[in-house]
Amino acid sequence: MLLACGGGGSSTDAIFDTGTLDFRIAYQGAEKGQRFQTAVIDCAGEGIATIEAEVYDPDFTSLSVGGPWDCDAGNGTIRSVPAGSDRTIVVLGKNNAGDMVFRGEKSGIVVVPGRENNAGTVDCTLFVPNLLTPADGSVVGDTTMGLSWQYVAG
Repeated sequence: MLLACGGGGSSTDAIFDTGTLDFRIAYQGAEKGQRFQTAVIDCAGEGIATIEAEVYDPDFTSLSVGGPWDCDAGNGTIRSVPAGSDRTIVVLGKNNAGDMVFRGEKSGIVVVPGRENNAGTVDCTLFVPNLLTPADGSVVGDTTMGLSWQYVAG
């Protein structure tokens, strides 16, 4: 990329061919069948403290990171996202210890340089893997062992 100085441009986003990416969060609660609710997250009840987000290109190369934002905000804005099509945003809700509590992903996003781009709503679900083996409380020797857990969407 070739950069030049001077000339009256005022937006660094336009100079670097980047834009901002705004998003909202819809959350699916723990109860089965509960519908996604936009920005209605019981953050304290679910143990969610902050929200972070990352934008990827089609090859899953990280392009830009945003946050952390307070969970109660229900939305976020990521700045300096490289322009292009087929961007993917991954949203993570974390507890006070930094552990992931919920996750959401949305693909097919177009980022136009020098603009505020709206990614729309990212649907998020609980993300708490349940370890199956070894069983809780088992004693594991020095040999190689395998881990297995219940499938978690996403």
